[in-house]
Amino acid sequence: MFLSCFVTINSTQAQCDVKRYHELILEGDNYSKKADYYNAMNAYSAAMIACKDKIPEAQGRIMKLFNTINQLKNVAESAKNKANVANLESEKQRNRADSALSVAKKILEKMYFYDEKFGLAVFKDTTINKKLYGFIDRNGNEVIKFEYLEATPFNELTGFAKVKRENFYYLIDTTKREYQFCDNIELLEDENNEYEAFEMHAMELFQTPKVFKCRRLKILILPDNKFTQIPGTIAQLKDLCFLDLSRGKIDSLTPDLGKLQNLKWLNLSFNKLRSIPPGLGSLSYLSYLNLNANYLTSLPDEIFGLRQLQVLNLRGNNFSAYEKERITRLKPSNCTIIW
Repeated sequence: MFLSCFVTINSTQAQCDVKRYHELILEGDNYSKKADYYNAMNAYSAAMIACKDKIPEAQGRIMKLFNTINQLKNVAESAKNKANVANLESEKQRNRADSALSVAKKILEKMYFYDEKFGLAVFKDTTINKKLYGFIDRNGNEVIKFEYLEATPFNELTGFAKVKRENFYYLIDTTKREYQFCDNIELLEDENNEYEAFEMHAMELFQTPKVFKCRRLKILILPDNKFTQIPGTIAQLKDLCFLDLSRGKIDSLTPDLGKLQNLKWLNLSFNKLRSIPPGLGSLSYLSYLNLNANYLTSLPDEIFGLRQLQVLNLRGNNFSAYEKERITRLKPSNCTIIW
């Protein structure tokens, strides 16, 4: 099996230093020829940062590198096993095997693992001549099958990875649950659509009816939105369990948010909220509430009745010392507050 991992690249990189990119690629090639795979990996990773336009080319080098590492790892493990069982191999061969295994371990340590368990990897299936994506743990064990034609790493904030199988895109969570995904609002016009997850940035208020009538939605990601209030029609999304309205201009919340009885995850960070309606205390399944970077000075008592709440992010608001003490005293016992 051929496995490759992906190093996290800053998506905001705007410059492309072509000269530096080629220098790093040449440096990585030289290290690779000397079997210095760890430094080769560093050079190729730096090349991707130097010029994001050439990321696919640099990733190709990394994939080739991992093919070599994987072959060496397999040979080394086989040699070590034979040496241990038959005790016929020299100490030098055992050391060589340990060295190769150490290199493979260092490579795994450089990978991004969401929740320390899920690292994006790719498997070259020679029987169908295609690359298949899946997820491995830090020991290299498969935790989500290699069955996707495309995939992104798990998002650190939302906890979802975007994948493609056949002609459809999905968001998947760490339980391997798939939600058919769409990011084209026009596709929601079809009343027979089966989308359960939708994402759109910078949404305008007039566009919300198209989304809020799509009652199958379970995941709704609308950051950087342009509206100041959330229409009460959002209450139509009875199955919604995940709602991201972060980094917007929202200055007040509709009490109808409290009607989303299946909601478990709510992100309202970086808005302009000055108060929270008591109706949010009706979200009995809510386990995550992010109110970071608003203008809040207090919370209604009803919030403290959310017995399933595990994370409450209140950083970047205007709470007095007295209110902080009150919130800390009244919060659900299993809830962690982020100040």
